[in-house]
Amino acid sequence: MPELTSSLIEKICVAIDKRSIEINEEFILNAISCVTNILYYDTANEPLISHELRAKVFHSFKDFLLETRNEEIQIETVRVLSNLSRHRETCIDIFAKEEQFLSMLVIVLDYNLRDLVFYSGGIIINMSLYEDCLLYTSDA
Repeated sequence: MPELTSSLIEKICVAIDKRSIEINEEFILNAISCVTNILYYDTANEPLISHELRAKVFHSFKDFLLETRNEEIQIETVRVLSNLSRHRETCIDIFAKEEQFLSMLVIVLDYNLRDLVFYSGGIIINMSLYEDCLLYTSDA
């Protein structure tokens, strides 16, 4: 089953990377929602996908946090990222080293959308659990 899950997520990332948000907003929303729901079950104790695929999801989705005014897409994007942030290696190797992403999280904290702020705060809390992340985030 994990192989099928990984294959599906990989195909969704490829499909999203080929589309523009202006033309394919509904497709992108549904694709992100699908990955969000799958990654809910991707835990440290029972991983469904590899670290490399988590990195691919991150790079395919992160820009939707600020790239659109569609609140549903922003919330689903931050939910995907929140699910990814439950993995130590993702926080340390990807999130903390991406200064642009850290800036995005800070910007989102000033939004009026409760869910967006809630999930962004969750990402920051998850990152703060790891001392290695704190070293990177204190420099940003």
